[in-house]
Amino acid sequence: MSSAIRPHLVHRLVAGLVILGGAFDVIDGLRIQHHFHSRPLTEWLPLEVHHGSRALLVLSGILLIALGRGLGRGKRRAWQLAVIVVSISLVLHLVRNIHLIYVVPSVALLIYLIFARRSFIAGSDPASTRQSLTLGPVLLLAILVYGVLGQYRLRQVIDPPFSVTQALRSTVRAAVLVEPGVKPQTRHAAEFLDSVVWLALGSALVLVWLLLRPVILRHLDPSFPSAVDIIQQHGEYALATFAADPENHHLVTSDGTSAVAFRISTGVAITLGDPIGPPENRKTAVDEFLAHCRKHDWVPCFYEVGESNLNSYRALGLRTLKIAEEAVISLADFDLGAPKLKKLRNSITKVERENPGIHVELIHSPFPAEIADQLQLISEQWLASKGSTEMGFTMGRFDPVILARQKLFAALLERRVLGFVTWRMFAGGGHALDLMRYATDAPYGLMDCLIARSLQRFQKDGHEVASLSNAPLANVSPEDEFTVLDHGVKLLFENVHGIYEYKSLFQFKKKFNPDWKGRYLVFPSLDLMPRIAVAILRAHRQRSLERQLLDAA
Repeated sequence: MSSAIRPHLVHRLVAGLVILGGAFDVIDGLRIQHHFHSRPLTEWLPLEVHHGSRALLVLSGILLIALGRGLGRGKRRAWQLAVIVVSISLVLHLVRNIHLIYVVPSVALLIYLIFARRSFIAGSDPASTRQSLTLGPVLLLAILVYGVLGQYRLRQVIDPPFSVTQALRSTVRAAVLVEPGVKPQTRHAAEFLDSVVWLALGSALVLVWLLLRPVILRHLDPSFPSAVDIIQQHGEYALATFAADPENHHLVTSDGTSAVAFRISTGVAITLGDPIGPPENRKTAVDEFLAHCRKHDWVPCFYEVGESNLNSYRALGLRTLKIAEEAVISLADFDLGAPKLKKLRNSITKVERENPGIHVELIHSPFPAEIADQLQLISEQWLASKGSTEMGFTMGRFDPVILARQKLFAALLERRVLGFVTWRMFAGGGHALDLMRYATDAPYGLMDCLIARSLQRFQKDGHEVASLSNAPLANVSPEDEFTVLDHGVKLLFENVHGIYEYKSLFQFKKKFNPDWKGRYLVFPSLDLMPRIAVAILRAHRQRSLERQLLDAA
C-alpha cells in the first residue's frame, strides 16, 4: 500500500488540529490583552474593531470546535467552512497581535487544510443544506426583532435613550460578541443583552449542524417513495440506476404506473432517460411531464432516451438529436475465446502474465478498513491525474454510502489494490458500469481485465445483461438532420465527459463487442439548445457551498 496517510487518519488529525485551533482562538479572545500589538494594523483600524476582534475570535473558536466532529467524519462541507473560519481567525489574530504562539498555529492549520482537501469527500444532506440557507435570514430577522422590542420595553433602564437605529446597531453588535454600545442600568437589562448573545450563538450552531447533517434517504417530494418503487420494478436500462437518487425530482403519473426522474437546472427540467413504467403507458407519462413543465415554466428536456421511443416524441412536435451510443453486453453470448474478442483476450493475458498473482475479487460491503483507504487514495490520484473533480447526475462519484449499494470488483496484488470498477444494479438483474479507477502505476490493460472478469462473474451468477454505459458522440452520422449542432454537442461532452476522454472511450468499449444502442436528446426547439447545453453541464457539475450561497443571495 502507498505510504500516504490513510484518509480516516487524515480526518481525525485535521479534526483534532481544528478543535485545537478553536481552543487557541477562545483562549486568545478571552485572555487579558498583552503588550504585543500589531501597530501597523491597529493604527488605522477603529477602536471598536480592536475590541470586537477579541469577541469574534471567541465566536470563531466555538465554530471551529463545532466543525471538528464534521471533519472527523470526512465531511466536505465541514472542510469548506473550516477553511473560511480559519482564514477569518488568522486575520483577527493579525489585528490583535503578532505573537507567534497564536499566529503560527492558524497559518499551519490553514496550509494543512488545503493540503488535505482531497480527503474530505463525504456529502451532506441536500435538503438540510437548502433548509439552512432559508433559515439563516429568518433567524437573523428574529434576532433583530427580539433585540429591538426588548430594548424598547427596557428603555427606562438602558442608556442612551431608545431609538430604532440605536437598538438595531446594539443588537447586531451584541450578536457578534462586540460591546453593544448601550449601558444596562439593572441586572435584568444586562441579562437581556446577554440573551441576545446566546440566541445568536445558538442560531449559528444550528445552521452549522444543518450544513453538516448526514445525507438522509428521503425526499421533500411526497411522490419519492412511490417513484422509487416504480423505478425498482420497471427501470430496465442503465440510466435508471441514477433515477432513484434522492437529489432528483420525481413525477408519478396520475394513474400511479409510471415515474419521471428529473433535475432542474437554469429553468430546464432534464430527465434521466425515458419515463419509467409499463411501455404502453409511456405516452401518458410524457404528456403529463410536458404539462408539469408548462405549469412550472420549465423547458422540458429528455436526456439520453432510447431509439425505440423516438417516433412518440416526434409526434408531439419535439426535436431529437443523437448524442451517444450505449454499449450493451448479452452475457449469454460473452465468451473470451471468441475470435472477435481476441484483442481483449490478449490484453488480459498480458496483464496476468506480467503480474504474477494478480487477481480480480468481488469486495463485499462493509469494506475492510485497509481496502477502503486504498480505494479512496486511488480515486483521489485518478481525479488528480485527470485534473478534474467528481461529477454527478448521470455520472458516478466516489462516495462510501453509494459504493455500499454497488458491486465493487478490485484488482489485487498481495492485498494491494491496483484498480477497481463498480457496477450499479437495475431492474431485471442487469448491471451498469459506473466507476473505473486505477493507481498511477497500474499495468496497462488493467481495466480490460477488471471489466472482463466482472462480466464473467455476472455470467456465472446467471445474469443476462450488462451495460458498459454510454460512449458519447459515437456513431453520430454527419448526415444527421442537426449537423449544424455538432460543434455545440461536441463542446458539451468535452466538458461533461472530458475526464473520460470520450474520443477513446468508444474504441475501448468496442473491444468487448457490445450491441450498440443509440441514445438521444429530445427537446422543444433549436433556439433553446444553448440554454439546454448549459443546463446539462451544470447538472453534472456538483455545486460548491459558495455557489449555493451565491444562488441563495
